[in-house]
Amino acid sequence: MKKINLKKTLLAVTLAASMAVPTASFAGAAMTVNAASNVPFCADTDGNGAYNICESQIYVSRSWYDTSVHTFPVTTDNVSDENQIQMDTKYIISNGEITDLQFLANYVVNLDVCGDDLVKSDLDGLTFDVDCLRDGEESIKKCKASVTPDATDAHIFHVSFEFVADSDICSFRSSPISKTNISANLTGTIQATQDMEDFYKIEAIPADGEKLFIKIKNDPSISWGKMEKWARRLCVYANSLSKTTGVNLDTLYMEFDLDKNAENGIPPQGFSSNWTMRCGEGKYGYVGFYDSASYNEREQIATGKNVITDTVLHEMSHSYAYYVKSEFEKNYIFNQPKEGDKPWFSFDEYLTDARGLTAIQNCDNLRDTEIESRNIYGKYDEIMHILDEKYHANNHNYLPNDIKFASKLTYLDWNILEAYFAAESDNDTNLAISKVAARNLNKYMGIPVPLTENYLKFANTFRKLTILKKGAYSLTKFNSFMEEADFTVDFMRTLVTELRFYEAN
Repeated sequence: MKKINLKKTLLAVTLAASMAVPTASFAGAAMTVNAASNVPFCADTDGNGAYNICESQIYVSRSWYDTSVHTFPVTTDNVSDENQIQMDTKYIISNGEITDLQFLANYVVNLDVCGDDLVKSDLDGLTFDVDCLRDGEESIKKCKASVTPDATDAHIFHVSFEFVADSDICSFRSSPISKTNISANLTGTIQATQDMEDFYKIEAIPADGEKLFIKIKNDPSISWGKMEKWARRLCVYANSLSKTTGVNLDTLYMEFDLDKNAENGIPPQGFSSNWTMRCGEGKYGYVGFYDSASYNEREQIATGKNVITDTVLHEMSHSYAYYVKSEFEKNYIFNQPKEGDKPWFSFDEYLTDARGLTAIQNCDNLRDTEIESRNIYGKYDEIMHILDEKYHANNHNYLPNDIKFASKLTYLDWNILEAYFAAESDNDTNLAISKVAARNLNKYMGIPVPLTENYLKFANTFRKLTILKKGAYSLTKFNSFMEEADFTVDFMRTLVTELRFYEAN
């Protein structure tokens, strides 16, 4: 008799009651809508300078993660990664590729390893390299194995390890084991962990443009209609970000409900890590959200409001900027980490919120959207100033100058910000004017900052904004722009000190 999982059955009933499942493929359905409408998916169709996105061409669906057990062949070998034969060593490897994996699912692999003279100490410290394969590129995860002796046979050991699938195909290889007569059962098992039954996958696939893949916990109290509108709204935002910056990811993966406790008393929110789903030509991005941000996200979905949270706005904006082999990364991202900073820190923090707000303003579909920040709501043209006042009134210690910098940018006309974030290539540090701009900035601040490549990019930010605002660049126009935009001398000195531009590369 098949065992019934009551929790999964109840969730399935909830899901079935709230949606009808089409039989057409996602891409096929989207293409059919596009062909029938003959309307471009994303273009300025009304001539007002902002993008119009045909939301009916975004196909949104959800499905459950499957936790069925699957088997696959396993073998042992004495050939190392360098293709050298190790006479006194064995490796446990998957015999071929493991296919049909579910993106972002947490998997557990179980193997039995045996040997006449094998003892547990031979397997202590055993690890596995899991190679997720995609579009000809590899994403290798090192996983620590758990080893348990068999209860009845002293020569058999149960080995297991877990990993998160970054692809639908993987293979694995163990670290070396210094025994020659070991063997592994001809089959191993792989299964998405049982807690994956609490999650579902949402896919938002437009007829053309950026796709979303979302992993999020199910909340039966939130209707599918609200979830669908939320996913479509984020897909619209992703496509406006892509059009505004010129960055194309193809697919943005969004993973909610990552388990992490607060650090230093500050609840962690989220992060962008495009390299997590790395592939050829820098395609595919990734954003992750920890428990507190995920809980807040579901609260906002439940309200049914037309809202984007500041955490989602920020992290998605990050993904449409750096580590994507684009003009934006080449000319705008000034990696200048301070000692002790987390690896993701870069000057992009200071541009991220303004870029996200610009993408919202630059899309007719999103102009009525509210941005939520810890139960404070505002439209795109006011939220940055609300955040500026809020963060500084509370002496918040999370990168206060990035909010201050972004709030100054949003005092500019939106058409200027749209042109600034359009990722044109006039920030080339090889141009003679780039050094002129850096020296002018030094004169403005009254401090001799070394003309490193990162600092030249930083100075070019203000040269480009001056050109967009004043029509041309000169020392007089630059000084006038800095004064009008309230980039005071004291603020700029604080900024270059915080970013450690005094230190030559």
